[in-house]
Amino acid sequence: KVELYDQAAQTFKALLAKDPQGEYAPDALYYLGECAYARGNKAEAIRQYSQVVGKFSGHKLAPDALYATVQQARTDWQGAPEMPKGIREELALRYHQALGRLVSAWPAAFAGTDTRAVSYGARRERE
Repeated sequence: KVELYDQAAQTFKALLAKDPQGEYAPDALYYLGECAYARGNKAEAIRQYSQVVGKFSGHKLAPDALYATVQQARTDWQGAPEMPKGIREELALRYHQALGRLVSAWPAAFAGTDTRAVSYGARRERE
């Protein structure tokens, strides 16, 4: 199974090398992230997802890429209770920043929820 992810990653890298701004570049970056995640390389997955959001924010996969980034930050943050306070605070900050970007980028998706941009900002200030 890992070999299939490696093969897919090579295909996506070749596509990006050929046309880094092309029609399929955001898809290739996103699925490179998926391949990295499946192989256990979370940091590489986040790098790929971040490129989708940073370079192709209007693409249909940008929300998924940003959501994956937020979820990984949350996992890191929640898994850190035994870590020193400074590291926990850094992880919490990264999580809240990523969630804030997600809410700000797609406010309609959060309308009527407790994570709307307005309530999120007020809630974050109270923490």
